[in-house]
Amino acid sequence: MNFVNFTASHNDADRRLDKIIRRLLDNIPLSVVYKYLRKGLIKLNGQRAEPDMRVRVNDIIEVAEFLLPAEKKSEKATQDNHGKNTFSATSTGNPEITGKKNGTQHTGYFSAKLPFSDIFKNRDIRIINKPYDYTVQDGGKSSLQPLSRIIADCYYAEYGYQYISFRPGPLHRLDRKTTGLLAFSQSLAGARWFSAAMQHNLIKKEYLSLVEGIMQSEQIWDEPIQRKTHTAGKNFHLSEISGTGKPAWTQAIPVCSGTYHGRTITLVRFRIDTGRTHQIRLHSSNHGFPLLGDTAYGGTAIQEQQNLYLHAFRMVFPEDNPLKIPEKLTAPLPENFQNILQKHLPEITAPAYNIICL
Repeated sequence: MNFVNFTASHNDADRRLDKIIRRLLDNIPLSVVYKYLRKGLIKLNGQRAEPDMRVRVNDIIEVAEFLLPAEKKSEKATQDNHGKNTFSATSTGNPEITGKKNGTQHTGYFSAKLPFSDIFKNRDIRIINKPYDYTVQDGGKSSLQPLSRIIADCYYAEYGYQYISFRPGPLHRLDRKTTGLLAFSQSLAGARWFSAAMQHNLIKKEYLSLVEGIMQSEQIWDEPIQRKTHTAGKNFHLSEISGTGKPAWTQAIPVCSGTYHGRTITLVRFRIDTGRTHQIRLHSSNHGFPLLGDTAYGGTAIQEQQNLYLHAFRMVFPEDNPLKIPEKLTAPLPENFQNILQKHLPEITAPAYNIICL
């Protein structure tokens, strides 16, 4: 029986063997992983292994060749036989890109094609300025490629297939029509730190949005939120205020007001400590300020380049964090957002926006 060997790296270290195998074999059921281990079709350092064993750097995972998906065999063969990583960017429709080992960067081709700009990027994390109408993951309504697939294509073009179980992915979510700061993992250490920081509310997030009505003073909203179990006539889940929901805290700070085709509107700066589904949209609507264009939560439909204006413009990180992310990151407003501000809220000039972002 032929076996294919995979060497564990720092991005695989301290993970359970069964979790690594699931990733390697395209997320097969754990029961199947256990069966393969019992039969000796998967080994660790040449020995039979238990599913809960922790993998260390430079451990050798041996997998019976016939278990591997075809693409895994070809990736491994390419690395072993030719000393380089070959990547075909099929999911974005880009031509094949061939990259060398040792982390040589290959972002030149992609830079002209990417629909977003990088705000910060290193070996552990990538934070982009998300464009309008792009979903973060598969399964959305948009016909555009999900950002998770585009980011993965970029990652493998730049670094190749160096790791057994690590896959770059989004570390939080933004709705399809929301723009702004969005983080993706570039390493296991980056994913773990960012996720833990989010869980402990160490990363502060701020948004800008246009709401209907005149908000005259700062407001604090803390109603608990839960997802609706049934959302009739919608192809996505809505949320609702509920005493049995999860805690949600939103601070709303009015910036300035104007009119949109006879309707009063306010540009509002939102700060949130939690990240419940549609938190800003639901809280704002519940207090009489639906987001302009947000028909799902009581807003008035609009005919613009965007039909919702919600922008994640700022993140504040702990000082001296291990990922070396600057304490403050700011994402420029999309051009469509700038245009509607200039047309309907003339008080908001570029200098005024800069003050908002301080």
